[in-house]
Amino acid sequence: MEQSHLLRTGADCRFALRSDADAVKNREALKDRSLPRETITTTGSIGVMRLRTESISTIVLILSNIVPLWGVLFWGWDIFALMLLFWLENVVIGIFNVGRMATAPPYTVSVTTYQCFLIPFFVVHYGIFTLVHGVFVFVLFLPKTAALGTSSGSAPPTPTGFLTAVLDCIPPMVPLALLAIILSHGASFFLNFLWRGERFLTDLDTLMMAPYRRVVLLYLTLLAGSFIVIGLGTQKPSIAVFVLLKIMIDVMAHLAERNRYASKKIAADGEAGTNNAAPV
Repeated sequence: MEQSHLLRTGADCRFALRSDADAVKNREALKDRSLPRETITTTGSIGVMRLRTESISTIVLILSNIVPLWGVLFWGWDIFALMLLFWLENVVIGIFNVGRMATAPPYTVSVTTYQCFLIPFFVVHYGIFTLVHGVFVFVLFLPKTAALGTSSGSAPPTPTGFLTAVLDCIPPMVPLALLAIILSHGASFFLNFLWRGERFLTDLDTLMMAPYRRVVLLYLTLLAGSFIVIGLGTQKPSIAVFVLLKIMIDVMAHLAERNRYASKKIAADGEAGTNNAAPV
């Protein structure tokens, strides 16, 4: 009962509706005092709001990926700088997924207790998953000069020498690109998950597994593409195509996620309509 009520609340009142007819239902919900007031949106045309928020988050996503493309074309970035940046994006995805898990309703004692268990478990599990990816990035793509560090002869590099050599391989504008990625994922989190109410149309178990599908698909594609780039001699055009491939995958994954939530909204609307039509 409580979960059904929350789905109806999220679907009818906070999720971005596609048509003016749905906006009328939203205004009708304002008259229902049984619904929590904070879950009701009073925007006139909510269909326009959905279009705007989805377009904004998609545009920000594309612009954030333009920075590494610019880095390849004009700042001389190599394949290691790109793979390092994309690995750092995995870390950003995990951090924002913790935010999603922490803000997902219903806000009850039992759910909060479950969150206290599941969120640390996700942090450890996803942390190990990301660490393994990081090891592959450094082993496969770190320039040999950095791997040798500052040691002389056949002696292994010192930790300080190795770290210094690695930092020397990272272009100075990579932090700017990382900031753009953080802003992109932050825009999607606040606009889509919180403002449009996608948090009402999911649950903790689904959120727990959500990052893996996207990260694994993206990483396998990038890994295959990176070997092709290396095989072509890491020329600038091939690396640029590699970045464009990543942009395409990102946009497709982002829109697919929005469509999945839209399908859940339609299903929740149908369930709510059936419950309203059922005799008391």
